[in-house]
Amino acid sequence: MPASSITAADTPGWEERSVQRVVAGGREQLLERSRRIVEAAYALLDEGLAELTIRAVLKKTGLSRRAFYERFAGKDDLLLAVFEYTILLASSHYRAQVAQVDDPLERLRIVVTLIILGRPALDDTGDANEGRRAAAMSREHLRL
Repeated sequence: MPASSITAADTPGWEERSVQRVVAGGREQLLERSRRIVEAAYALLDEGLAELTIRAVLKKTGLSRRAFYERFAGKDDLLLAVFEYTILLASSHYRAQVAQVDDPLERLRIVVTLIILGRPALDDTGDANEGRRAAAMSREHLRL
């Protein structure tokens, strides 16, 4: 029976298993490249928003323009990913800061202090460029 006469309902199990192996193996590689792009963009924001260009991201990651556009529709889409990445980093940091604190009001005080005054308010682990990155993202979110 020729392959062209097989319908989707008749698809053999081996075909689906074969596709799943390829997809599962390729998924992690795709995600890793996407993460590299977002992390490079995040790092470039340390130098200011003007420094965050697609060309600069590609230079930092060593990836091709095609690889970028397979993952992101453009710079705005990348910036949205950086916003999400930043929020995830912050929430992870907040969780770590309050992990050993039992009192809910004290936990709230710590988180609010971190949000309002920034990381250096509680410890000296603050990133010197954090203010520049935050300012750039604050301005850019209004445009988006």
